[in-house]
Amino acid sequence: MFTPELKKEIARQRVFEGKTIKALAEEYGVSVGSVSRWCSLYKEEVTEEGEVSDGDIVKLKDENIRLKKEIQELKIKNDLLREIINGLFSGISVDKDKVIDVHLK
Repeated sequence: MFTPELKKEIARQRVFEGKTIKALAEEYGVSVGSVSRWCSLYKEEVTEEGEVSDGDIVKLKDENIRLKKEIQELKIKNDLLREIINGLFSGISVDKDKVIDVHLK
C-alpha cells in the first residue's frame, strides 16, 4: 500500500521533474491509472509547496547581483589579458568575440 506521502512524492516528480505518468508507473510498479489519479489528487498541494517564498526571492536576487558583479570582473580581466597578449605578440591580434587556441611547444 502506498502512503499519502509517497503518492505526493510521485505527484511532485511529475510536476517538477517532468517525469511521465507511464515512467512513474513503471518505476513504482503501479498502474498508469493510479499514478494519474494521484497526480490529479495532489497536484495543487504539491504545486503550492513548490512555490518560491519571499525569503527565497531575496536570496535569488542577492545571488543574481553577486553573479552579475562576478561577470563584470571577469570581463575586465579578460580584456586585460587580451591587451597583454596583443602587446606580447605584435603579429597576433585577438578580437573581442573570438576564441584563440594556443598550443605550447
